[in-house]
Amino acid sequence: RVAVAKALGRTLGTNDTRVFDVLKNIIADDKEAESVRVAAAEAIRGHPAGDAMAVLRSVARDRSAAVRKVAEEAAIVGGRVLLEHRFTPLEITLKDRQEVVTNVDTLADMAIGNVLRRYCPDHSIISEESGTRLTASPYTWIVDPLDGTESYIRGQNFSSVTVALTSADQTLIGVVYHPFNDELYSAIAGAETTVNGHPMHVTDIRGTDEARLILDYSPRDALRQHL
Repeated sequence: RVAVAKALGRTLGTNDTRVFDVLKNIIADDKEAESVRVAAAEAIRGHPAGDAMAVLRSVARDRSAAVRKVAEEAAIVGGRVLLEHRFTPLEITLKDRQEVVTNVDTLADMAIGNVLRRYCPDHSIISEESGTRLTASPYTWIVDPLDGTESYIRGQNFSSVTVALTSADQTLIGVVYHPFNDELYSAIAGAETTVNGHPMHVTDIRGTDEARLILDYSPRDALRQHL
């Protein structure tokens, strides 16, 4: 990837190491190198050399936004499975002590995996239900097709679908879809977080007397035993 970035840097007529860093971040692997080179070269055409960083960062943002759409589509597709089966008899299996899995977990996982493999066939996938599918790609999808299975079984509608993209131990994109309220939470590292396309912001409340504490925990951890 370093060699490809340097080659692309020469194409753009620059030796700026900052440009190389940006290029490395927007080239997923050698298969994508040529398409990225062409896209960046087209984008830079007609711009002064000093604008190289700004243009390349724009290319990187466009690519991140495109992958974010993939994550959002995958989460929504998984959420539709949850809605379709909410009133049907469930096949429930004990996966581990105090942990269950249903046929809906599996069906949602399959639907999400189909979307991710269609758009990103070379990426690795780690799913709570279907396990790990490793490739040589530096990118890995993390999937929980039904986050809140016990709640789903009880018809409480507190469940959601979670999809994230990681690389080098860093989370790049995160999406949570709550199908029962049709709420899609979506975020890109270093960019804005949205819910149904509307910007979200951290609260400015500083005092605990004005705040609300929401506690969740695993049925397997020490905190539950303590409580």
